[in-house]
Amino acid sequence: MILCFHEIGEVNKCNPIAAQFAKSMTTSLNDFIKIIDKYPNAEIHFDDGRKGVLAAAQILKQKKRSAILFLVPQFILGNVPMQERYSDFLSVDEIKYLIRLGFKIGSHTYSHAPLTKLPFNSILSELNSSKQFLEKKFNITVINFSYPFGLVNSGIHHMAKQIYSFCFSLEDPIGIQRKLVLGEQF
Repeated sequence: MILCFHEIGEVNKCNPIAAQFAKSMTTSLNDFIKIIDKYPNAEIHFDDGRKGVLAAAQILKQKKRSAILFLVPQFILGNVPMQERYSDFLSVDEIKYLIRLGFKIGSHTYSHAPLTKLPFNSILSELNSSKQFLEKKFNITVINFSYPFGLVNSGIHHMAKQIYSFCFSLEDPIGIQRKLVLGEQF
């Protein structure tokens, strides 16, 4: 089983556009601990690269577990759409710290665009640009990919598999399936 989280912590006051996503996409630290204790053999994934991962990282370190962190270069650069501004994102130094803790880094596209709504060339650019940015910025090899919003079709999956070794979806039959963990779900 693979558990996929977005934000760990408490919901912050945020803009009205982001508020609708904030509560469902945020898992409290206490719930996070309960969930990972309930699934001691589950692989842990974090999509987007939000700051709450830092608190989760300390818990994972204590439990001798690690995770894959799927990052969006545009979010790292501070280019975050309004609907995603329900929490802060990790800095480059914080990401480097997580890498030192044993976190693996994966791609979540360059801008977090829904790939199923993009033309072919844009999809290819989203896939390639993200990998290139992350590998250069963090001096790592990126082999893992997570489809934004879990949206994928067979054409996109075929393109992604040409670039990445492992492609993850959210409870979709295309790609390696993950269980999306939402706030108040457990």
